[in-house]
Amino acid sequence: MSTQPTLLYSAGININPGVHEHPRIDEDVSSLIPLLSNERRIIILNHQGDFKKGTAQQTPWLATLLARRLGRPVDYLDDYVGQKSLEYARRMAPGVAADRKLTQ
Repeated sequence: MSTQPTLLYSAGININPGVHEHPRIDEDVSSLIPLLSNERRIIILNHQGDFKKGTAQQTPWLATLLARRLGRPVDYLDDYVGQKSLEYARRMAPGVAADRKLTQ
């Protein structure tokens, strides 16, 4: 188990599904790579749409995209609060990232 703390990373990848190349992706990937290379465990918060306007949507496809770009697993969690999320964070292996929806 890593002695490194779990980091909370606020991503700005508010892009449409199917987009694979975009400066927002490049910026976040370039920020995440050095953090992951230090065996950090990272929880990535991202949002798509606006909760108040009813346009918020989940982004499980971003975990797949980030995993491909980072060259390591990125798990998608559909909840970011509560006991289930805390247990997941405790079990994360070093150098792993998890993308969580942020729609509220």
